[in-house]
Amino acid sequence: MRLPTAFTTLIWPLAMFAMPAAAIAAECSAHSGAQSVPLLELYTSEGCSSCPAANKWLSSIAGSGFGANKVVALAFHVDY
Repeated sequence: MRLPTAFTTLIWPLAMFAMPAAAIAAECSAHSGAQSVPLLELYTSEGCSSCPAANKWLSSIAGSGFGANKVVALAFHVDY
């Protein structure tokens, strides 16, 4: 019995890639540790008058005794 051409050229390769991904996803798991840390996110944009001050404040967090074990600070800047 010969398989249709569409099956052999399109569906079969896709099925081969999908099966390993499903198996990997089933094995993936994440667990929090005993201590959780807050996430602080700063979103800034180009032309914002308050953004330089906010970015400077966020940069000073580590020097104020708030290391990665106390807070995780992330800055995202949007430019156009």
